[in-house]
Amino acid sequence: DVERRWGIAFGDYFADELVRLEAMQGDGLVSVDPTQVRIEKAGMLLLRNICMVFDRYLRQNDSQPRYSRAI
Repeated sequence: DVERRWGIAFGDYFADELVRLEAMQGDGLVSVDPTQVRIEKAGMLLLRNICMVFDRYLRQNDSQPRYSRAI
Protein backbone atom coordinates (compact mmCIF):
# COMPACT_ATOMS: atom_id res chain seq x y z
CA ASP A 1 0.00 0.00 0.00
CA VAL A 2 2.79 2.44 0.93
CA GLU A 3 4.77 1.51 -2.15
CA ARG A 4 1.83 2.12 -4.45
CA ARG A 5 0.77 5.35 -2.78
CA TRP A 6 4.22 6.97 -2.65
CA GLY A 7 5.87 5.29 -5.64
CA ILE A 8 8.72 3.75 -3.64
CA ALA A 9 10.15 0.32 -2.98
CA PHE A 10 9.70 0.17 0.81
CA GLY A 11 12.64 -2.15 1.50
CA ASP A 12 15.00 0.04 -0.53
CA TYR A 13 13.71 3.40 0.64
CA PHE A 14 13.76 2.41 4.30
CA ALA A 15 16.80 0.10 4.17
CA ASP A 16 18.71 2.01 6.89
CA GLU A 17 15.66 2.13 9.14
CA LEU A 18 14.99 -1.57 8.73
CA VAL A 19 18.57 -2.32 9.79
CA ARG A 20 18.09 -0.10 12.86
CA LEU A 21 14.92 -2.05 13.73
CA GLU A 22 16.78 -5.37 13.80
CA ALA A 23 17.90 -4.96 17.41
CA MET A 24 14.35 -4.05 18.45
CA GLN A 25 13.08 -7.07 16.55
CA GLY A 26 15.58 -9.25 18.38
CA ASP A 27 14.27 -7.87 21.67
CA GLY A 28 10.70 -8.77 20.70
CA LEU A 29 9.55 -5.14 20.45
CA VAL A 30 8.67 -5.19 16.75
CA SER A 31 8.00 -7.70 14.01
CA VAL A 32 9.10 -6.92 10.48
CA ASP A 33 8.10 -8.82 7.38
CA PRO A 34 7.78 -7.90 3.69
CA THR A 35 4.26 -6.52 4.17
CA GLN A 36 4.34 -4.78 7.54
CA VAL A 37 6.17 -3.42 10.53
CA ARG A 38 4.18 -4.35 13.62
CA ILE A 39 4.68 -3.09 17.17
CA GLU A 40 4.48 -6.04 19.55
CA LYS A 41 2.87 -5.84 22.98
CA ALA A 42 6.31 -5.58 24.61
CA GLY A 43 7.09 -2.57 22.40
CA MET A 44 3.98 -0.54 23.15
CA LEU A 45 5.62 1.42 25.98
CA LEU A 46 8.52 2.24 23.64
CA LEU A 47 6.36 3.17 20.66
CA ARG A 48 7.82 6.68 20.49
CA ASN A 49 11.38 5.34 20.42
CA ILE A 50 10.50 2.83 17.73
CA CYS A 51 8.88 5.49 15.54
CA MET A 52 11.90 7.75 15.97
CA VAL A 53 13.84 5.25 13.82
CA PHE A 54 11.87 6.60 10.83
CA ASP A 55 12.36 10.30 11.66
CA ARG A 56 15.05 11.50 9.25
CA TYR A 57 14.97 14.99 10.77
CA LEU A 58 16.27 13.60 14.05
CA ARG A 59 19.16 11.81 12.33
CA GLN A 60 20.12 14.88 10.31
CA ASN A 61 20.23 17.02 13.44
CA ASP A 62 21.43 14.51 16.02
CA SER A 63 24.16 16.88 17.22
CA GLN A 64 21.43 19.13 18.65
CA PRO A 65 18.42 17.15 19.85
CA ARG A 66 15.10 18.96 19.40
CA TYR A 67 12.87 16.60 21.27
CA SER A 68 12.19 15.66 24.85
CA ARG A 69 13.71 12.52 26.27
CA ALA A 70 11.47 9.49 26.02
CA ILE A 71 12.88 7.76 29.08
